[in-house]
Amino acid sequence: MINIGIIGCGRIFNKHLSAIKKNKNFNLSAICDVDANAFKKLGKLDVNFYLDITKMVNNENLDMVTILTPSGLHYKNFLKVNQSVKNILIEKPLTTNSTHAKKLYELSRRNKNNVFVVMQNRFNKPIIALKEILNKEKLGKVFLTSVRVRWSRDEKYYNLAKWRGTKKDDGGVLFNQAAHHVDMMTYLNGPIKKVTAFKNNFIVKNINHEDTIVAAIKFINGSIGSLEVTVATRPSDLEGSISVLGSKGSVEISGFSMDEIKHWNFYKKYKKPHIKSHNHIYGIGHVQLYREIFKAISNEKNIAPTVKDGYENVKLIEKIYKSTK
Repeated sequence: MINIGIIGCGRIFNKHLSAIKKNKNFNLSAICDVDANAFKKLGKLDVNFYLDITKMVNNENLDMVTILTPSGLHYKNFLKVNQSVKNILIEKPLTTNSTHAKKLYELSRRNKNNVFVVMQNRFNKPIIALKEILNKEKLGKVFLTSVRVRWSRDEKYYNLAKWRGTKKDDGGVLFNQAAHHVDMMTYLNGPIKKVTAFKNNFIVKNINHEDTIVAAIKFINGSIGSLEVTVATRPSDLEGSISVLGSKGSVEISGFSMDEIKHWNFYKKYKKPHIKSHNHIYGIGHVQLYREIFKAISNEKNIAPTVKDGYENVKLIEKIYKSTK
């Protein structure tokens, strides 16, 4: 049994709680948050609650810690647990800058921590099907990969917490909303060689970063791509999609969070997977994520996203932002 302590009980907490409950190999032992009221709002949970991270890791016999705090605090929180707990899961993004991401990566290797990053969309069934098609080269030579994140976040959303919309702790739409989608481009089509991007704030008034960014991308494999991310879609969310076009066929996975196969067409007839969309902005991949983490902890073959994946993701997001200047 893996005893887990969770740091942070904000908006994403219940997704992790549900995933833990659905995995019999995990047990939630403790929760830590600087706001006692945030814990009370969760309802009755039979776990110990702490206001201080150090006290939690010192008092509890934890096998794993899950960090769900604002993005800008991930590195600081990691430093408080990495000496005491071997296994650590960090919500995306790993950090909001490559300097901290590199230090976190190097410290985790030095201390022999197993550090994982939340990239749950890798476990969406349509993505798994597309990954298999690409591995078998059934799409032929890929020449265009496009990602579209057309979500709606208004002033009320950013007022939910003081850190939201800040450059320091939120990081911008690529770090907060689209880290999964940036990861998906490289997960499916390989590393990026060159990028040119443009960003602006068009609609959302109470944030100090962009609400929209568009990038043109050249991959190391010679193909090209586009990345379009906005939180200014009105009046509601439109899509979170990825399209991959190759010389032998094309696939588009759409829905709110890459959960629905919209287009599946090849010269040869490959049966379109019958997959029910879930229409949830966070997806349903957290359950499988925890399963893969348990395999990793048990030294079994797994596909859990690692600290290296998180580090590469941060470097790429930073590269895209730098190209806008």
